[in-house]
Order: sequence, then C-alpha cells, then structure tokens
Amino acid sequence: MRHVCGYALARQFYIIDTIMRRICPFAAVLVLWLGLLQSTALFASPVLLTFDVEAPTDEDALKKLSPDVPATYFVTGEFAENHKELVAALSKGANTVGSHSYRHPHFKSLDSNAVLADLTASKKILESITGKPVAWYRSPYLEYDERTLQTLKALGFQGDSSDKEQWSDQALIYELPVSGRENGMLIASDYDMLKVFHFSKSSYEATLRKFYQEKASSGQPLVVLIHPSVSVEYPDDLKRFIAYVKKKHGEFFSIDSYCAGLQKPRPRHFAVWADFSDGVGDPESIASGLLGAGATDIFVKVPEPMASCSDGLHDSRELFGKMVAILQSKGVKVHLWLSPLASHTALTQHPEWAMTEKNNDRSALWMSPGNPEVSSSIAKSVKDLIRTYHPDGICLDNLSYPSSEYDYSPQMLEAFAKYNHLDHTPTLSMLMNRYYTEWCNWRSQVISSFAGKIGETVRREGKGSVAFSATISSNSAINYRTAETSGQNFAMFARNFDFLVPDITVSLKGNTLDVEKLRLTLFAMRVGAGMRPMMLRVNDSPNGTPISAESLAIVSGELSIGVDGLSLFPGLKQINPQLLDRLHQMFLGSMRKSETTGQGKMERP
Repeated sequence: MRHVCGYALARQFYIIDTIMRRICPFAAVLVLWLGLLQSTALFASPVLLTFDVEAPTDEDALKKLSPDVPATYFVTGEFAENHKELVAALSKGANTVGSHSYRHPHFKSLDSNAVLADLTASKKILESITGKPVAWYRSPYLEYDERTLQTLKALGFQGDSSDKEQWSDQALIYELPVSGRENGMLIASDYDMLKVFHFSKSSYEATLRKFYQEKASSGQPLVVLIHPSVSVEYPDDLKRFIAYVKKKHGEFFSIDSYCAGLQKPRPRHFAVWADFSDGVGDPESIASGLLGAGATDIFVKVPEPMASCSDGLHDSRELFGKMVAILQSKGVKVHLWLSPLASHTALTQHPEWAMTEKNNDRSALWMSPGNPEVSSSIAKSVKDLIRTYHPDGICLDNLSYPSSEYDYSPQMLEAFAKYNHLDHTPTLSMLMNRYYTEWCNWRSQVISSFAGKIGETVRREGKGSVAFSATISSNSAINYRTAETSGQNFAMFARNFDFLVPDITVSLKGNTLDVEKLRLTLFAMRVGAGMRPMMLRVNDSPNGTPISAESLAIVSGELSIGVDGLSLFPGLKQINPQLLDRLHQMFLGSMRKSETTGQGKMERP
C-alpha cells in the first residue's frame, strides 16, 4: 500500500500474528477498548457503504446483497461497458458512481501515459452511461502515487478514497479514507476480514458493528469497503448490519450527499484569544470593544504559574479574577486557556515529571502526559480555576508532544510494554522498527487518556455548565506524519472534548492566499472531527505577518464552511479595530447563510 513504510515481510508477519492473537476473538478486544469510553455520549455516526465493482460476477452479487440504502459504487470502465444498464441504475437516486480505473491495473507499474489513458477512459465511459460528472475515485488494490493524484486533479476529479485511515494524507484532492480501527491494524474491508484473516460469519457482522460503535464515540463517518463478490458469501450479514445502524438512528450516505453536508456554513460563535501576560490593560474597555465587534466568546490565557498551582500569586490572581468577572458581566463567554504540558515552573520543582528525549535528556519545559502525577496536578489546577473564577469554558492548548523526539520516559515505555503484553521493555530500535505503528498509536492514546482525566474534573466541578475544549493542529487532519509526531489524533480528541479548536494558518502562495489548501484542510478537519463542533483559531501568516482585514475578507467565505465558530489568535493588543470589524461582518454573513440553509446547531461554547 502507498504508505506502508518498508518493514518488508517480517513486518507483515508480525502484524498478522499480532492481529490473530489480539483480534480473535475480535469482539473481546473491542469491548475492552470501548470500556474506556463509558463516560462518552454516543453519536449516530454517518455510514458510507462503498462498493468496488469490478468482477464479472458482481452484477449477480449486488442483486443478492440488495443494499437498499444510499451508497457509492466505484466501477471499472471495463465492467461499465459490459453492464451499462446496471451502472445506469446504480447512478440513480442518492447514490454516487465513481471511477475504479478502467482495467483495474497496478498503477505504480504503469508509466505516466498509461495512467492518463486509463483514468481518462474510465471517466469518459462512466459519464457517458450515467449522464453525470464522475468526481470521485478509488484506486485498485488501494495503491497509487503522486502521479495518479496529479492526473486525477488534471482530469477534474474532486476526491479520492484510496487511503487507509491510519495513513491518510490529503495532498492534492479531497481524501475520504477507508475507516480503520484506532490501533491501525484492521480496516473496514470485507476482503481483509474474510479473505486475509478468515473471519467467521458471526465475526464479520459483529466486527462491522464494532467499527460503527467505535466511530459513534466521535461521530466520525464510517467508510466501509465492500467487494460484492466477497461479501456475497454472507449476504444476510450486510443486511443485518444495515438494520442495526438504522436501529441506532444512524444514516447512510453516498460520498456526494455526505460531502454536500460538510460544505454548508454554520458559524454561531465568534471569539478572540487574549494573552494579558504583559499587563491586563483595562478590562472594561476590552469588554466593551469585544461586544461592539459582536464577539460571543473570549479565550483568556491563564498565567503559567497559576496554571501550575504555584503559591505567592495573590495580587496576580486578584487582578486576573477582576478581569474575568468584568468580561462575564458584559455577557461575553470566558474560556480559560492553559497549556497543561508546558511548565518550566513545575519542572523546576518536579524534574522527574519531564518528558524524556531519545537521547535520555530531560526536557526543561515539557511534562510527560504519561506521568500520573502530572495529570493529577493539572486536574487540581483546573478544579481551582473553576471553583475560583466560574468560567464558561476550559481550553487546553499545546496538548501534544513537541516533536517525535519525545516522550521516551521510563513510565511511558513500561506502560507501552504492559499494554502490548510484552515480556520486555522495548529498545529504541524496536520502537522505531518492529513496533512503530503500535508506538505511534500508543503516544496518541496517552494524550487522549490525559485529556479524559482532565475532562472528568471539568465535568464534575463545572456540573455540566463548563465547556471543555482543546486546540489541535489542522495539519494533523491532512498529514498522518503530523499526527504521529504530535500525538494529536482528531478522532481521539473528538471523543474527549465538547468542541475542538483547530489551529489554521492563512497561508500564502507568493502574495496570494492559498485557498485550495484551505479547502482541503477544512474538509479533512470536518471529517476528522466527526459530529464534534469546531471553532477555528485563525493564526498569522507563516512568516509572522499579522492578518490584515483585507486578507481576512478574501477567505471569509471559505473559513465559514463546515465550522461552528471562528476566532482570532493574535494577542488582543495586536488586533486592530478594522480587523475586528471585518471578522464581525464575516460572522454576521455566515450567520445569515447558516440560517438560510437550516444549519447552525452548535451551542456548546
């Protein structure tokens, strides 16, 4: 597959052995994992059944499966030419017909001219039969390279569904990956389950249900890959799964109908981030200015010593409390913002809490999320903040590892070995090779577990009236390498927080705003966040130039698509009145659009 990183045959045997040991019986492991989610409300996740239609026997197989719900059919051009009536019928109603190449080749073995010829022929025959644009593609064997993507883009394709979720990479066109379990070892594919791992009839249906239940913890879409000639072995299992989803109030979508729902504007909140570290200023004037600009929320940074529970800060606390109270009295919702893992002050007192680098050096700034004393300390700080200031929200910023060089703390390695039932603590070489996928997933799970513990404190102390949120890098949604490095996994974050605050930079191509990259990023984030609300945090341009009102105006329409709120990150003193006014106008315009389209359900912040 495209992203499998050269562990060769030994790696494949290890994965198969691990899956057979841990997933059989599959349900038992998933029940254990889902037990960690017992405090999380379940959503009715959207389900996208996608059929790869390629074999001569697929016509009879589809009749036996009779999936009477909206679905997506990736059809080869060769099959379409021989089954025109069937393909025309599949394109009716709410279904989507996409390309699955023309002759089902291994695209990596073709030269560029052959790639272009195959994809052009496939698109042409499908559009002539269906009378509709063919905008989505899935590559045979889930194999493709950048040449394929470039060709798809040149031919006018909108998106691709050839990635596995664990290694999803949104580079040139929209990517809607095949769903996988969060341990990365199994995808929602009948071929993998029935042909590779030889699941029994009962295990196949049960596994589809477990995939749905795991997605329901965040409301992410479940994208299932079905080969009609494979699933027809157990046709009743698919029918029972469809009935199960409907019973859980889940809905089935084609790719087209699902994507259309992501493209609607729906902002209900508009916020500003404020760091008063260099001086509080006049809270009355600040509050009045925010209200005049139409702000609904403000994120106020908690001074680092306060966030780490240091003493001797009476004056600072009193001034901070006065500012929060005035802002709240004006009707602005106040979210207290802290960086829970970054604290030089705490590490001065507790050096044993530090993250450890690969070379065994301890960080002077970053605390280990795998150390239970760290989570207890932050939970105590959050409890104190809620009881003292009665905020409307608590937001965790920089909840990540600073790079892939961290965290190799002894407690992390020992816990990893225990979780994976190893009789030894793995060496660094083992982690980077034999256990690399498991190690990356583990790092993300530790971050998620840390967030879950803080969330318990927020919900208990806030009695349901304090919104719990976190910032997350937008790059984590479009590039799996970023998620591996930072430990920030959109699905895991979505499960733990009331809403997400994706960091997004208004990037430039030369002197022109890169709207295309912005669209790809917003799409990936919306898919990754599932049903969780999102409030964008718009940052300065990469070169550090503050956002101008003119730049914001150019992307105002794009920024409101698929998100529930907008916020500006530059320190409050850097935001000029023109910029606030532009954001306010953008917010009001998005509100009008969302009211017209019936969107705008987010009220949590």
